[in-house]
Amino acid sequence: MKKKGIITIFLLAILGIVLFYVFKDPFIENTTNIATTQKENKHLQDKIDNSMQLELDIENDKRTLAHLKKEKQLQEKLNAYDKVVANVIKRDTATWNDELVIDKGSDNNLAPNMTVLSQAGVIGRISNVSKNQSTVTLLSATKKLNVNSFSVRVQNSNYNSIGIVTGYDLEKNELSISDILDSDKFQKGDPVTTSGIGGKTPADLPVGTVKSTKQNQTDIAKHIVIEPYANFEDIMFVTVIKE
Repeated sequence: MKKKGIITIFLLAILGIVLFYVFKDPFIENTTNIATTQKENKHLQDKIDNSMQLELDIENDKRTLAHLKKEKQLQEKLNAYDKVVANVIKRDTATWNDELVIDKGSDNNLAPNMTVLSQAGVIGRISNVSKNQSTVTLLSATKKLNVNSFSVRVQNSNYNSIGIVTGYDLEKNELSISDILDSDKFQKGDPVTTSGIGGKTPADLPVGTVKSTKQNQTDIAKHIVIEPYANFEDIMFVTVIKE
């Protein structure tokens, strides 16, 4: 019995050796193929990730270039004013519609109440200034319009009237102005500019164009809805009027 057991073990050992040599190469080849495939997949994923990042960088560059072109065009329209261009460096989501922070301050002779424009129109006014930064309160900050009010002029070739910016519709990107007499004289597309009344803001700075007029039954004066030149959701650069 012991002899049979030894023979059995010996035969099994031989069988194991034979099987090892028979399947050794395919096993190693399969293992190598798996490792190679994993490496190739990782390399491919890295290329995809790099390509996606490159596309994002290109889109960001296009966006920046578009903003710079608009700001340059605005500069050409504001040759008569002493001004400074600044970058937006902070805009918190919690106060997105209320304010933003720019990278220029008292070192650049900026001061509270200076008017701020972006892209092609007025967006707000400086409210706080430090050495190298300033906070801009936006026209879209509807809760602060009572202290950040802008007097504007609506005009065409035959008529002009003065009103106050009293509201902002976030979803539609629309400003509204109240107390406009003879608003039925104005049509869609008529320009809206700052009036200069009140002394805080220079006159004739671009704000937007008339989009529509409306009147409640109890109102003597109508309200006018303005389509602002600026997109309040996408502000990268600003121009501050130093007057």
